[in-house]
Amino acid sequence: MLDNLSEIVTDIRNINSSHIKYDAPYILKVMCTGVKYEFLMNLKRESDKLIILGSGAYQPEKLKPPIFQRHAWMKHIPESTIFYNDPTLYNGKIRLGWGYGVKDDHYLENISKIFVKLLPVLGIPSGKVLFYGSSGGGFMSMILGGFIKGTKVIVNNPQTIVTNYYSGHVKDLMEIVHPGMTIEEICKSYNHKLSVPFFYKKIGYIPRIIYIQNVSCEHDMQNHLVPFISEMNSLDKFFDKVNIILYSDSIKGHSPLGLKETLDYISEYFIELEDLKNDISVVPAVPASRKLGRYNKLLGFFKK
Repeated sequence: MLDNLSEIVTDIRNINSSHIKYDAPYILKVMCTGVKYEFLMNLKRESDKLIILGSGAYQPEKLKPPIFQRHAWMKHIPESTIFYNDPTLYNGKIRLGWGYGVKDDHYLENISKIFVKLLPVLGIPSGKVLFYGSSGGGFMSMILGGFIKGTKVIVNNPQTIVTNYYSGHVKDLMEIVHPGMTIEEICKSYNHKLSVPFFYKKIGYIPRIIYIQNVSCEHDMQNHLVPFISEMNSLDKFFDKVNIILYSDSIKGHSPLGLKETLDYISEYFIELEDLKNDISVVPAVPASRKLGRYNKLLGFFKK
């Protein structure tokens, strides 16, 4: 399917309305700092909302970059959608790049700059943009939500601290990007590219997030959700911004929810945002003090 799509190539400095096509998917390639960024565009003229989807690890024996996981979903999503590839995958034999880029060039930040240029051309305000992803795509969605203020984020079983993920994936990336450096040395200089909590503290901002986590995936709970709450819950408005939804599925484990369940969350989220905009009396359903008590119990359980 994707092999037959038309392509438009431009530079980040030249993005304009001539690069926008509606009601038919196409590939947009944008050059930035000498790197090619690829986007699968499915824009709908009648939609005033945009969902941006990132990808997690892929299987090189079956696929090769650009990777646009879940692209078949665009047929089922009524809003405009954009799927982005992580150019880090072109830098060596890795299956997951987290938008890291190279030593002195953060590819995920460049992706955010491209979206900042695209959104005004599309006529879509940041408040009607939703980043979605799971696993490594969830990590990138959370970082992009920090870069582009006012956007919203939904993640499912994401990584929040890259170095806490399985060592094979982390080692493969770091040996390519920082040969000869230890993880400790890398984190000391580049932790803003590796840790969501560190990044949010650095920029002093937390986007509005729905964080959906399978409690049956112990690795995710211990290494990503619990550290995220531990490091972030003391920050002002954390519980106003972050809604953590827990579910249990021992069969799926780290694998994300399916199409229907995910689209239900997305649809409900857009409805909720409209309600919040139209009714200033709307308040969080669960007070922050009760949420903190619930999550402190969770932290205590997984620290045992």
